[in-house]
Amino acid sequence: MKKIILSTFTVALAANAAHAQLSAYTPERNQLIASVAYQYQRYDEFWAGTNSVSLKLATGFREQQQHSTFLTLEYGILDDLALDVTVGYSWATFVGGPGNDLTDDGLTDTSFGLRYRAIDERKFAWLPTVTLRVGGIVNGTYDDAFPFSSGDGADAIETSALLAKQLCPGLGLYGEIGYRWRNNDVPDDLFGAVGLAVTYIKDVTLSVGYRHTEGQSGPDIGSPGFGVDFGFPQVKEVDQRIEASLGYTDGGGRNYSLYFAQTLVGQNTGEKSIFGLSVSIPFGGSGPEPSPSYKK
Repeated sequence: MKKIILSTFTVALAANAAHAQLSAYTPERNQLIASVAYQYQRYDEFWAGTNSVSLKLATGFREQQQHSTFLTLEYGILDDLALDVTVGYSWATFVGGPGNDLTDDGLTDTSFGLRYRAIDERKFAWLPTVTLRVGGIVNGTYDDAFPFSSGDGADAIETSALLAKQLCPGLGLYGEIGYRWRNNDVPDDLFGAVGLAVTYIKDVTLSVGYRHTEGQSGPDIGSPGFGVDFGFPQVKEVDQRIEASLGYTDGGGRNYSLYFAQTLVGQNTGEKSIFGLSVSIPFGGSGPEPSPSYKK
């Protein structure tokens, strides 16, 4: 039987979040899915407030580069209930300044959560799969004062709803909407995404989408008090980006993906280009999920 095409590991890592974007399709009962990912991102322009600024003109550095590695574990407790945890490490460098390069490294924010599949499209042909997630974030060991570091040095609680729907054989829809509450005077985040996935060759899936993260409060870079009363973690950050991934799933359910994301419009964030690759390996279970059944 054909797979639900969105059950392949479709991923676009957010620049300032530790975890890969999770799927509405949860692992099977007693199934463990281990996913490893590497991500490279760079930018040479950023937004101070809503004004675009050249990094070289503002600081004398040519560009910022960041390398990150992540490990995500997902475990199916029940058929519709799963745990997830993601840990990672990052290295960031300001390149080509008037003196030595500036560098920072450390553990990324660790995220964990519980997902419950509330609606299964295989049982209700006219509805999408809807999975509810509640989770937390523990801040990492990076320097949060480093401009546009791998995190904001804050713990958090977050909730979200993940959606997926096979519209017809070979075409699927995915989406997400959520909210993140953070401490240490770091603004809360409203976040969401929507995209399409197409299986155009057997077991090869291409996805394209739009992702939006918006801080709910905070001043701008360069506004009065910046660098004295508050720093980069406290500013209002907005990131609107496009994302795409190309994935292949072999006969054993292992998925191999390449992905790309580009910030199009922002506020107090870098104009980032993000490249990555990931491998996802399932242990246990009976293999990939079957396609939705619309029979009563």
